[in-house]
Amino acid sequence: MNTVNQTILVIGYGNSLRGDDGVGPHIASHVATWKIPHVEAIAVQQLTPDLAERLIEVDLVIFVDANLTHTKTVQVCPITISDSGMVTGHWCEPSILLAITQALYGHHPKAWWVTVPGSNFDLGETFSALIQQEINVALEAIHHLIQTARTTLYMKLE
Repeated sequence: MNTVNQTILVIGYGNSLRGDDGVGPHIASHVATWKIPHVEAIAVQQLTPDLAERLIEVDLVIFVDANLTHTKTVQVCPITISDSGMVTGHWCEPSILLAITQALYGHHPKAWWVTVPGSNFDLGETFSALIQQEINVALEAIHHLIQTARTTLYMKLE
């Protein structure tokens, strides 16, 4: 029987001092407590080009961030590389980070973006009621992505 050794990286990003913006790092910290083999979760304040070096080491990356939108539910979207977007100083969007990884190393991992709807981005460390009710939904979505990726790889190995 083959074993599944697919590496998965969860990157939660956002500013924990700006209310709902801190939900990405909060969720990444929670995922880290799951201690799933070959799954690592990190919390960063922002996505930076130097993360490209981490991305070449994984098969799947899941980005987690707060999103100020009119939607009131967690969104889960696949990410493709982009040659247009924004790189401002040390900050970039997930699709641009994938493009940087591709350009520098010749490949990039599969990627998903989990966004959690937020409503309070003011100074402070307290989450809004909206974010609080959606944290578990986001965690369930991330767990599902991890299990699906592991199952898909297992089926390919057989």
